[in-house]
Amino acid sequence: MTSQAKITANGRIAVPKDVRDRLAWQPGTALEIVEGPGSITLSLAHSKRHHPDFAARLRALQQKVGYKGPKPAAEACEVAIDALFKVQDRWGPVS
Repeated sequence: MTSQAKITANGRIAVPKDVRDRLAWQPGTALEIVEGPGSITLSLAHSKRHHPDFAARLRALQQKVGYKGPKPAAEACEVAIDALFKVQDRWGPVS
């Protein structure tokens, strides 16, 4: 699907409402901008730097599921999360 937008005088671009609705992008959604030759691509930014409370959310999840094992290495968590987001990006939001 193709949509159009204009750059405002102060450099802002509005993503059309129908696109935001289909992608479930809410105000404040962090986006990643990837430059290509003569183009850009917008996608959801999935990174710990956009979620400063990552460690707190991980602890809450571990408590919720009753995880009693050793503390996972940060690298292992990042690999698992990256894999999850690759699936989410390809197939839509994970329920």
